[in-house]
Amino acid sequence: MCGIFAYASYLVEKDRKCICETLCNGLSRLEYRGYDSAGIGIDGDKPNEVFLYKEVGKVAGLRKRIATSNMDTTKTFLSQVSIAHTRWATHGVPSIVNCHPLRSDPTAEFTLVHNGIVTNSAELRLVLQKRGYRFESETDTEAVAILTKYVYDSQPDKRISFTELVKTVLKELEGSFAFVFKSVHYPNQIVTARRGSPLLIGVKTEKKLKVDFVDVEFGGDPTEAKPDLLAPTSPTSLLAPPMSSHIFRSQSRAFMSEDGLPQPIEFFIASDASAIVEHTKRVLYLEDDDIAHIAAGELHIHRLRKREDGQQTPSQASATRSIETLEIEIAEIMKGKFDHFMQKEIYEQPDSVVNTMRGRVNFDNHQITLGGLRQYLPIIRRGRRIVFIACGTSYHSCVATRSIFEELSEIPVSVELASDFLDRKTPIFRDDVCVFLSQSGETADTILSLRYCLERGALCVGVVNTVGSTISRETHCGVHINAGPEIGVASTKAYTSQYIVLLMMAIQLSEDRISLTERRKQIIDGLHALPGQIKKVLEGDKALQQLATTTLANSRSLLILGRGLQYATCLEGALKIKEISYMHSEGILAGELKHGPLALIDENMPVIIIMTRDSLYPKVQNALSQITARKAQPIIICDEDDTSLPKDARTIRVPSTADCLQGIINIIPLQLLSYHLAIKNGFDVDFPRNLSGRPALSTIQESASSSRRPSGLVAGSAGIPHPIDGGPKAQRTSKTSTKLVVLPSEPQTQVLMGELADESSETLMTRKGTFDYKSAGERMSKAERQRMGYRRLTAYCVSEALRMKLLAVFLKREHNVAPRVFDEALYVAYYLPLLHGYDPNVNVRSSVPTKLPGTKSFLTRLSEAEENGYEGTYFTSDSAIDGLLSDGFIPSSSPDDARQHSTSQQSQKQVKTTSVPDDKIAEVVFFAYGVVVFLGFQESQERSIIEDIDNAGILARKIDDNDWEVEECHFTYDLNAAYPRIYNDFFTFKSPSHLLKLSIAHALAQSTLLARYEAKAAKVLADPRTVAIPRTLAKTGELRLRRREALRLTGRLFQLRRDVNLVSNVLDVPELFWSEASLKDLYDAVREYMEIGPRVQVLNEKLALDLIHNHLNGSAMERITWIIIWLIVVACLVELGEVLARLVVHATMSGEDNTPLARLPLSREEAILALKGIVRTSGA
Repeated sequence: MCGIFAYASYLVEKDRKCICETLCNGLSRLEYRGYDSAGIGIDGDKPNEVFLYKEVGKVAGLRKRIATSNMDTTKTFLSQVSIAHTRWATHGVPSIVNCHPLRSDPTAEFTLVHNGIVTNSAELRLVLQKRGYRFESETDTEAVAILTKYVYDSQPDKRISFTELVKTVLKELEGSFAFVFKSVHYPNQIVTARRGSPLLIGVKTEKKLKVDFVDVEFGGDPTEAKPDLLAPTSPTSLLAPPMSSHIFRSQSRAFMSEDGLPQPIEFFIASDASAIVEHTKRVLYLEDDDIAHIAAGELHIHRLRKREDGQQTPSQASATRSIETLEIEIAEIMKGKFDHFMQKEIYEQPDSVVNTMRGRVNFDNHQITLGGLRQYLPIIRRGRRIVFIACGTSYHSCVATRSIFEELSEIPVSVELASDFLDRKTPIFRDDVCVFLSQSGETADTILSLRYCLERGALCVGVVNTVGSTISRETHCGVHINAGPEIGVASTKAYTSQYIVLLMMAIQLSEDRISLTERRKQIIDGLHALPGQIKKVLEGDKALQQLATTTLANSRSLLILGRGLQYATCLEGALKIKEISYMHSEGILAGELKHGPLALIDENMPVIIIMTRDSLYPKVQNALSQITARKAQPIIICDEDDTSLPKDARTIRVPSTADCLQGIINIIPLQLLSYHLAIKNGFDVDFPRNLSGRPALSTIQESASSSRRPSGLVAGSAGIPHPIDGGPKAQRTSKTSTKLVVLPSEPQTQVLMGELADESSETLMTRKGTFDYKSAGERMSKAERQRMGYRRLTAYCVSEALRMKLLAVFLKREHNVAPRVFDEALYVAYYLPLLHGYDPNVNVRSSVPTKLPGTKSFLTRLSEAEENGYEGTYFTSDSAIDGLLSDGFIPSSSPDDARQHSTSQQSQKQVKTTSVPDDKIAEVVFFAYGVVVFLGFQESQERSIIEDIDNAGILARKIDDNDWEVEECHFTYDLNAAYPRIYNDFFTFKSPSHLLKLSIAHALAQSTLLARYEAKAAKVLADPRTVAIPRTLAKTGELRLRRREALRLTGRLFQLRRDVNLVSNVLDVPELFWSEASLKDLYDAVREYMEIGPRVQVLNEKLALDLIHNHLNGSAMERITWIIIWLIVVACLVELGEVLARLVVHATMSGEDNTPLARLPLSREEAILALKGIVRTSGA
């Protein structure tokens, strides 16, 4: 890992020789971090001149190069800034031209040093080369230097401040880094910035500072105004700096003098405190996204924004950076009388363990007090479990103390390697206690694990050696092991101090258990005697040196056996031997000897077995017998008073102590053996190859870049909420079950392996040489594929329609793309990475790659593909596949998506036909009916594009954000697959053809639109009145709906059926397939997987109107029937009335003598009138 050192002085007279010596001494202090080259940059003889001196190899070589140069070392400066760097190659081989400091141009207008990796440097390099800038090196850092010059040159008046200039540059960078900038345009000024890589500033003054902190100057609130983006100065500009600054400048209170006059001051900037401590002990630790500006004897700290993604984390909320006092001395980081740092640190362990226990262990009262944990002890005791998370040596210290921790605390303990912990996404809960161990406090995987656990609410405890490190700042509580600085790459004294700290934690946790009092006393007494016992072991160094040089030096492998508490000692000892002496060594659990390792044992295999007395001593004796029976001559680490061993046995005798402390004693001989083996073989002990004392930053890039808004991306959902879960979902079974659909190619005789064989079987060679297998992506869940970086294939239904003409104009003008119309679809290709939009209200735009000579642009390739046939290698015959494989293609199903390693002939053929890799292109298909399909974008990018077209007024009758329908899949290219297919929502292609993707997009868009109708139907059918219909019909045989209600329900259902079957595009065959009929089979295959036909049929059945029609028809017929019945009844009553009238009239007109009167003829009308009269009379 690289090391940064910079020196700035103000009103302090220094000659150039003194400045160079300060820089070289600082680099020497950083040598332990590992490096392959070094360099410095200092002020020249002229105001606009910078001298750069670089050398491949050690800092001593750089000193020699400076001494032999023609530089005037007597020149004196009253104020100056200078930078220095040790480089560990990541981009480009170790060479003078790749060595830092790197310059922006031959005149070195801007020079900088950098620790970390800029992940988008390749894209920046292409853009800047297109603008005419030339690159000298292969590094990612040079792209940043040239970008800084470009931004400065783009300023019309060149009046941008140094801080604002750096801020503008940082907005375009992705990755993890620490920078120090120097420029001839800003003399005696220096700007530093960090994200993911440690950086601290030492302050040295003659007078005491007025305050022990520095105020943080925040930028504008992102909720009130968007941050300055790179805006074009001309229509063709790709990048340009902002025209004004929103940063508020104020005089720093810390550097104000009593009389108001400037005071002499020196600043030292470094990656590690070890480079600063010889100059000053007053340091300030920068945090991620801090930008420090040193000018005119003052230090100002800026931040781009106060809050990130609308939330305020503790580090971001802090308005100051405190100036702390270092506790280490310069003598502690010097070799002294020792030949190497590692040797010095091994011999320092009697003192380092005392420092670890000092003030914490009361040997008289047998009590432990760890102040950093005191307030959290009740929470830890109530924890469900304790999880130790660490890497390397720190992991071994956890394994060594796990047993005693469980014994004393009676809490389940698990030990995790940080990298594996992250890979598995281990479940962590609020009542878990997570303990993170790291000597430096900057181990990348451990930091990522810490942040993972913090997000899940666990109590996080840090155990570190470096004060002010990232882990010590971000954990809730913790313990510093106080082992002193460790310069050698191989950790020695940190291991024993971590071991002791964990023991003390276990003892303090058990203080409420009376039954364990005697056990605690035994351990504390053992701790008291420990320093003297370590000294006694070190006295046997000469014998260990002889053993290493005579017995082990010529061996190529070594086995270390142990059991129980000593198993961790075996692992740590084997690690030390392999990393320092480059000899293969392996720590083996003695109980597992019969299960394989015993096959390695013979008279030529050196074996070290740890046999100190504990409860497992008889079992280890059994392992010794098995070894000696196979003529091996083991080296035995045993107690100094052990008399049970054979007299001729080769032994390393050590003092005995409590069983849980014995591992500390036993590791010392193994550390010394590893040291002497490396010296014997002539290896560099302090700086072994391929290793460094600090973690590389590649594993932390994702975390660092995700904590900000990278260039062209909008963090989170960009104001657009994610669709809520729990709503109506698409009714296709392939969303919840694994289903295979083979995409059309030539007929296949093989089927997917998983259908006929055991799920664990992965590959099967077919008759023609291709593989028929279930790929890694097909076996993963969607969440796992997302984490592994597989490319997304997603469809969003966001509105009822899109205004396509307006959309095409907007995309061409604002997103810097060239839309292509395919009937009702608009196809657009974006070049990655996406950049900020030209307009502040536009989130993203496409990059513009450089067109290399002899190559063809992506759009040209599209046109040729349409003219010459779209198939490409998609519809590939078996014979063609054989040819590809024999020609050297090595297909892959990894997320890298078929990066093909071909022969030179095939490579030349590819160079002529492509200029941009397919994984640098993402595609979008817009459909007029309101669906957008994305291929190859990240989710945040997808939502940023949707937000842009929404803000432009392109969405007609927009659907509420919470009602969006989303189909989410993934895809890859794999020539090794037997056939293209869809399985578990994972598309496997054989070609990146845009027409093939367009065909798939049509089917996917129709499925998404259908899901929209399914959701609407589900809401209608979920209405309580609708739900009650079957239940009421079952109970009463009647619907009991009023006519108006029945008609309203009929209308809603009929409208849905009309939309699905007549108005929408769900059942239509797109126009594309009338002109490209051969694509129709592919389109049908995807529709089959999406089950569009059956889903439409089921939806129509759900929306059946027959029942309501029958209800309405039945009601009408019943009404007519009753009308007829009532009419008949009325007619009968009329006839009856007529009869009664006749009888009444006849009776009235009869004489008293009962002589019948002659019958008078009455007409029908007269009878009715008479009847009415009778009724009126009777009513009166």
